[in-house]
Amino acid sequence: MKMCVRMRWAGAGLLVFGASVAIAESGGPIPSVTGAPGEIFCTECHSDFVPNTGGAVTIVNAPPYYKGGSTYTMTVRVASGQTVASVDRAWGFQLTAIDAGGSGAGTFANVDGQATKILAGGGSLSSRRYIEHDGAGTRNGMASPASWDFRWTAPPTGSGPITFHFVGLAANGTGSEVGDWGYHGSAVMGDSSTAAVPTSWGAVKGAYR
Repeated sequence: MKMCVRMRWAGAGLLVFGASVAIAESGGPIPSVTGAPGEIFCTECHSDFVPNTGGAVTIVNAPPYYKGGSTYTMTVRVASGQTVASVDRAWGFQLTAIDAGGSGAGTFANVDGQATKILAGGGSLSSRRYIEHDGAGTRNGMASPASWDFRWTAPPTGSGPITFHFVGLAANGTGSEVGDWGYHGSAVMGDSSTAAVPTSWGAVKGAYR
């Protein structure tokens, strides 16, 4: 399971992610491969197959709205049937959270025993933080799905909707980016201060009596 590092254009300047070589990904990918605005997808290197084929990456236990300063335990889950024949199959993920302006939002924390780590973005993405698998977190040989728990502390109330961008990898365990299956997705968590308050027609009429 490896990741190639590429160069890409960003506006009028050249944003360099590194030379066009392959580096080991078993310890986790480089920052900023979630496909969030200004980023690449990990499937630009793990590119043998159409992304999101035969599986999915999702966030489990994410509430529809956050309360400022509250901490939530959520789960990233990668499911794929594409590597079922690979006894050395391995798994990976990366996730970030950003506000409507593209800045990093909230604070990530590792959960004991989950084998994850937290990285900072660089350059124009330096406000973003990323949580991903570490060298012990590739779940080698595990049958689908693979999952990792993490904690996220919400930004202050009034920060607006927060979008989680995430990628998952179902690798065949050969040690290269060839033959791996990539998945990506996103999920929006609303700000509780702007959440609609459920009501009934009876309650509306009662307010005017």
